[in-house]
Amino acid sequence: MPERYVMTPATARLFPESGLAREPTEILTAVSGNRASIPVTCAHLTGSTTEVTARAYTDVFVNDEPTTYWHHIHPDMFLSFARHYCQLCADLGQSIIATDPRTGDCAGFVLCWDLVTDFSRLSEDMAAFTACFPDTVAIIDALESAFLERDHIVPEDTLHIFQVGVRSEYRNQGIATTLIHHILSYAKTRGFSQVVAECTGPVSRHTFEQCGFVERGHIPYDQFRHNNRAFFAGLPEGISLVVLEL
Repeated sequence: MPERYVMTPATARLFPESGLAREPTEILTAVSGNRASIPVTCAHLTGSTTEVTARAYTDVFVNDEPTTYWHHIHPDMFLSFARHYCQLCADLGQSIIATDPRTGDCAGFVLCWDLVTDFSRLSEDMAAFTACFPDTVAIIDALESAFLERDHIVPEDTLHIFQVGVRSEYRNQGIATTLIHHILSYAKTRGFSQVVAECTGPVSRHTFEQCGFVERGHIPYDQFRHNNRAFFAGLPEGISLVVLEL
């Protein structure tokens, strides 16, 4: 049976400056087959939700995200950095999470910032975090250098969706696309002219394409070299830059 995506009306007032819910926005997630739908709420990532978000981020990326998995980082180490990272995202106020109201757990997240933001310079912890993934940082840099005119991008012009993830027990219910649509509404309200993201596999690329994004460029993992080594050799598919003009 095909998935059906149904949303209830927003149950909260909106931030006049951002278009996002001041209170959580209720969502009736997709229904697939005989699986019961799970209502979740979407709201800004804040200081009070950084811990549950950091744990969801760690769970999704350590186990399922291809380039993170390839680095074989220990979950406890990843989590310690994820806490700092999610706190920075909360401080910037440009990220949204989906929460299961039954448990308070983070079901999914979309972590964003202005493309010109350099997290490694904002915090020593973030510099140490990115240092754990030199080849991932390098391939993203190569992708953006080849397919984005970064030297011409100014603040508040390009919103960067850096991570989107949904925990395994909440997948195939439309949560990822719902989060992306919330971010697109936010970006339009704030005057961004485009939104960009890197997709590290076909599933994430398909999700963004469902939301209207277009692939701008692609680098196969097997063909990428950094410091004269093919770190991603044997990893199937590749990384894609997707863009949506607003």
